[in-house]
Amino acid sequence: MIRTWIPTLLLNAIVAVPAMAGTATFDTIALSGDAAPGTPAGVSYGSFGNPVLNDAGQIAFNAGLAGASVGVDNDRGIFSEAAGSPGMPGLVAREGDPAPGTAAGITYGTIFDVPVLDDAGQAAFRGFVFGPGVDTTNDSGVFSEA
Repeated sequence: MIRTWIPTLLLNAIVAVPAMAGTATFDTIALSGDAAPGTPAGVSYGSFGNPVLNDAGQIAFNAGLAGASVGVDNDRGIFSEAAGSPGMPGLVAREGDPAPGTAAGITYGTIFDVPVLDDAGQAAFRGFVFGPGVDTTNDSGVFSEA
């Protein structure tokens, strides 16, 4: 019995050593207090949801927003590196902004969940909408960048 697990343990150690020997580098994509791109002056990141990363190395995340013009109706947004530029995310959607494919006056209500990101860098997410004619039968949707 001991003979079967010792070689496996040694093989696992040999395979793991090269992976641990490399040095990882990291880039800072966004920090609390940084200006939130695509929003008015004075709006900054306040908090962050879990980020997602696609096979192309692009990132997307849900962020809480802070600032003088931020209220409960526009305090979250979805950001992705593909919507901006490498290392600098751009705004995909923000609570209070018009929701595409809906009637005039319909806006994103609550944007929630972690967005998903395909290998082309397009983000998708689910959220609620708010506005005239919206009730519990038609108040949520799935949205994707075109």
